[in-house]
Formats: sequence, structure tokens, C-alpha cells
Amino acid sequence: MTTVATYLVYVVLCVAVAIWVGRTLRRYGIIYLTEGHEEKRGLQEALSHLLMVGFYLVSFGVICFVLNSTGVFGSVSSCRLGRAGGVSQASHC
Repeated sequence: MTTVATYLVYVVLCVAVAIWVGRTLRRYGIIYLTEGHEEKRGLQEALSHLLMVGFYLVSFGVICFVLNSTGVFGSVSSCRLGRAGGVSQASHC
């Protein structure tokens, strides 16, 4: 299996696991958040969604960090990400 295919399989598996874990945490976390405070359901839904988004951001950040720290990811990509004024932009190599 080529390096690019290996990394694509890794990314697909990691993203699938992160989404599955995030949904599971939200499903059972909302039960924990609502216990004893049923009158504030909207606030609990918002907090649960915020926690899930934070979990996704951290998980995807770790996936990108692992890919970038191996050193191979930069050589197989056709473009690199640069930061200009706080906004990400793709620039060709």
C-alpha cells in the first residue's frame, strides 16, 4: 500500500471513530446534564453541542498533528497551508 493510501485510510478511520465517540458522548452526556435540571433543557442542549464541537476540534487537531509530525505528510501533499492575517489559505508548492 502506498504512503498516500495509508494516510487516507488512517484519516478516514480516525475521523469515523472521532464522530462515533462524539455522538456517543453527546447522547449519554445529555442525560447527565439534564438530571435534576429538566427546566433548562435549551441551555443543556446548547452546552452539550458546544462540548461536542470542542471534542471534534481537539480530535481533528490531534489527527492533523500526528500526520504533520511524521514528516511524510508534507511530502505527499500537493499544497501547503499558510497563515496570512489569521486566515488559512492554500498555496501551491
